[in-house]
Formats: sequence, structure tokens, C-alpha cells
Amino acid sequence: AQDPVDRDLDGYFFYGFRYAAGCALQRAAMLQTACGLIVVSDDTEPDSVAGANRVFADWRKAGRPFDLIPYPHPRPKRQKRDRGETAFRPVVFLWDGAPEAKSAALDRLFKRIGKGLERIERTHRDGRRGCCLVVETTAQALETAHTAVDAARDAKHPLRVICDFGLVLGRGPGPDKKLIARLQAADDLPGLPLDSVLATEAYAAQAKFDQGDAVRLVPVGRAEAAPSTDDGERPALRSRPSLPIFTVEPVKTGARHR
Repeated sequence: AQDPVDRDLDGYFFYGFRYAAGCALQRAAMLQTACGLIVVSDDTEPDSVAGANRVFADWRKAGRPFDLIPYPHPRPKRQKRDRGETAFRPVVFLWDGAPEAKSAALDRLFKRIGKGLERIERTHRDGRRGCCLVVETTAQALETAHTAVDAARDAKHPLRVICDFGLVLGRGPGPDKKLIARLQAADDLPGLPLDSVLATEAYAAQAKFDQGDAVRLVPVGRAEAAPSTDDGERPALRSRPSLPIFTVEPVKTGARHR
């Protein structure tokens, strides 16, 4: 694996905060309460994609409650880096739910759903085909996923549709297949529902931070993708804890997708 520093640590801090905050927001919603941010900041314009000022600015922009502890000391300006913010992306995995069907039908379905998006082909270890669609925002991922569900129903070709999130861009200009292969949904999540929109915890946390009450997340189970060998490395032998899987719906249009 590449040293994370090579891809700018700011991105890890930027989305690491959103992951933690999204989990807290989801937990608060389940408990029918609200959560607030306690931040130490000089309350100036953020000069990087990471750091307390960025955290504070994004949290306050969403209209969420906070407690500010003023930071009275001057701090040096940092060199701006944009790479960290863009290397992490939402993705939508589509996995064939009817492997006995003709391959041409699946090709047409993938092409229709993925029109205008970057598409990475995937193959499950049992021979089933899939693909990964790379999008820009969690809202676009959710819209694309529901489009996929509707298209699969129209075509009478079942699909497992999974929104995921993670590091997908490496040093090159486009998505890195090895990085995508490490995402939780990159090897499918067998046994979970077909023809509905599923989400990993990584996506769920980001979507909750980005969209707040406009997205509804319901736990439906736990799963762990088997370690991928697409990068030439041997799978890890030690066991890892499973992670929650959710169904995800846009609240304002949820009635269309029941």
C-alpha cells in the first residue's frame, strides 16, 4: 500500500471527521435527540480542507448547534491543498442478482444506469458480474442508486445496489481499481436484499453529515466483504468485526420507492 502521506493526510482528517460526526448524528436521530459540536477555534476562514476551522465552518453552515471555545493565539497559514478533498468519493456498486440471465441484458442495464459516469467493471469470486459507478456527492449516489433500482425492476433483472464511500483516487487522474477493490461493497454483500438501495456505514455516515434529516437510514443487518486480492496481496487471515448495513431513502421522495 502507498504511504497515506503521498495522498495528503488532509483528506483523511476531512472525511474522518465527517464519518465520526455522521455516526453521532445518526445515533442522535435514533434516540430522537440532537447532538452538538464543541470546538476550539479562532473562528477565522478555513485555510485547508481539514482542521478545526473547517470542521466548525461546515457544521455551522448546516445550522447545527455548537459551543465555541475561543482560541486566542495566532496560528500560521497553511499551504492550500485540494487533493485530499477530492480523492475520497461516494460510489455505487451494482451486482448481478440473476447470473443465469444473458450477459447482453446485464450489459445494457449497466450502460443505461451508468450513462455519463465513470464505470469500473467488477467480477465476484463466484463468477457474477458487477460494476462500480463513481459519483461526486452522496446525494448523487443516492439518486443514481434509486435510478438503478427502478431500471432493474423495469428490465426484470434483479440487482443488488450498494452505496459505499472511500478513497478511490490514487496518484493518477482517474479512479484506482486497487483502491476501489478495498471498499466494503467491492466484493458484494451476499444475503442482503436485492432491488433496494443499501448503504455501508462509510456511506451512511457521510450522507448523514451531508444531508442531515433529508436522508433516512434504517439498519438491516451486518456484513463484511471478504478481503479482495485485486491488488495482488494475500487476504488477511485474521477475522475482523462485521459492520452495519442500512437501507437508505431520501425523505422527501421516499414514498416513490416503497
